[in-house]
Amino acid sequence: MRALQRIAIGHDTTATARDQLAALKELLKLGFRGTTSYLERPAEADLTLRSHAVHEAKRRRDLERQEESLEITD
Repeated sequence: MRALQRIAIGHDTTATARDQLAALKELLKLGFRGTTSYLERPAEADLTLRSHAVHEAKRRRDLERQEESLEITD
């Protein structure tokens, strides 16, 4: 992971522009797992993902409630 990061930001003097682009693409595919903080604190990464899932579930619930309150019944 760190090697990919070094290549992507241009700190590896042996890497070509093509290598740099490939490293950037790979890190983008990895998303959060491609960040240094994920490597240093994997438990926090899990907590962050869980927190996002809870936030999304609450947002969906609230949206469903709003939609229900706007429905017109005959």
